[in-house]
Amino acid sequence: MKIFPQILFCLMLFGSTIYAQEIILFNISDSNDKTIFISLSDIYPLSEHPDSLALPEESIDEHFILNPKYRKRFLSNTKIAESDKVFLYDYVQNKLLSFTVKNLDVVANISPYESGGETPHSQYDYMIGFEIDKKLTQVFGDYANEILVAVGKKNPFAEKQLTAIAWKKINSKEFPPKKIVDEFGVLEQKYTIGESYLFKYENLDYFIQDFIRDESIFARRLLVVDSKTKAVLYEELFSEGESDSLAPLNFIGETETNVINQWTGKLFRNNENVIFGFEYHSFGCPYITVLSKKPAQIEINCDNRH
Repeated sequence: MKIFPQILFCLMLFGSTIYAQEIILFNISDSNDKTIFISLSDIYPLSEHPDSLALPEESIDEHFILNPKYRKRFLSNTKIAESDKVFLYDYVQNKLLSFTVKNLDVVANISPYESGGETPHSQYDYMIGFEIDKKLTQVFGDYANEILVAVGKKNPFAEKQLTAIAWKKINSKEFPPKKIVDEFGVLEQKYTIGESYLFKYENLDYFIQDFIRDESIFARRLLVVDSKTKAVLYEELFSEGESDSLAPLNFIGETETNVINQWTGKLFRNNENVIFGFEYHSFGCPYITVLSKKPAQIEINCDNRH
């Protein structure tokens, strides 16, 4: 089974109990033949004041390891201890690795938007975070794009392999007759209803429906329903836009054998099922939805500088 090569490396800072509102997620910022780099710049406060600079005032190199002074400043401001661990979890293969922070370098990498620019560089031109030797992650094999990374004292992952959603076509009349919530006016212009699909998982029914305009799918509506009570637990309307595009549905049409986008199941300990994988983002960052009593979206901070 080939996995769609969309990067979904994430990092999560957590306490002893996992709640959606406390989870902070990050996208991996760079990966090459030798290393994996995880930027924490989205949570690292920067200031022009000399006593709070994240990096030396005059920086020329596009990549360098932070010296003990700046490393200590980084860990202090992000509230990460040297004894904390960095957990890498491959949810496709259900494999986990962990590394102690004290054994990892904290590095500064020049942002792709600033590479090749004038020097010296400002601290704002850099991404700052952890670097991991890629030789240490070979257990993940060729499909290392679907890895979630967490930093903390305890492993937050349930380690119950997520389930790839296998959509099955249904008659559109079977789609729940709930009034559409269209907060942003996606469906204001004329459209037609396209195909409808269903996936059953545990006590949940996942419904999704295509909306057609100009002979192409421009939006999809997702409903998550309690299979016993028929109560709608979650609803979302996805649409094509300048920064977002619709991800193909798993096992439908030409993508039937080689694309896995939508996943569900228990991802975090002490938490409910999650669901994700309905959009691709060219600008902005993706998110994971926790299907709790009050569903919550966990945004993945991806150091996006558009």
